[in-house]
Amino acid sequence: MVIGSGRAGFTIIEVVVAILILSVGILAIAGTDGRMTRMIARGSQATAASTHAQSQLERLRSLPCAALANGNATVEGVFQLEWTIATPASGRYRGIELVIRYPSTGGTREDRFATTRHCVT
Repeated sequence: MVIGSGRAGFTIIEVVVAILILSVGILAIAGTDGRMTRMIARGSQATAASTHAQSQLERLRSLPCAALANGNATVEGVFQLEWTIATPASGRYRGIELVIRYPSTGGTREDRFATTRHCVT
C-alpha cells in the first residue's frame, strides 16, 4: 500500500505477488487431492478385505472341528481368500490361517489373519 500519495490501495507488484502466493497454495492443494483420493480408495479396499476375512474366519470358527478343512473362495470377484487348517500334536485345538489377496495400486496386496479354534475331545 502506498502511503503519502493520498491514494489508498495496493500497487500492481503487491497484487501480482499475492496472486502468485495464492496460485502456489492452490496448486499444492490440487496436488495432494489426487494422492488423498488414492489413499482413501486403498483404505476402503483394505477395510473391505478385512471385513471379508473376518466373516470367513467367523464361519470357520463356527464349524465343528471335524468339519474344518483347507479351502479357498473368491468374494465379489476381487478378493481371493485361502485358508489352511493346522492340527498340532495335542489335537485340542486347530490353527486357522487365512490369506486374502486383492488388487491394489502397484500390484496385488496380501493380508494374513490367524486364529485358533478350541476343540473339545
